[in-house]
Amino acid sequence: MNLRTVFLFVFIIVSNAAFAQKCSCEDNFNWLKKNFEENDAGFQYVIDKKGLTEYQNHNNLFSKKVKK
Repeated sequence: MNLRTVFLFVFIIVSNAAFAQKCSCEDNFNWLKKNFEENDAGFQYVIDKKGLTEYQNHNNLFSKKVKK
């Protein structure tokens, strides 16, 4: 490796770490769930087809996973 390659590699690593943002998986999941329920054109169709209980079970399962 030449000096230019090493410098570029270090620059990429440092700049990526400096601008990394922290996110809350739980908040992201809740935002996605809310937007899906309110804005997805096929949401009611899926609820009618699969049932509200199945949807709630699915959300509970993934909510537990997201909290870990």
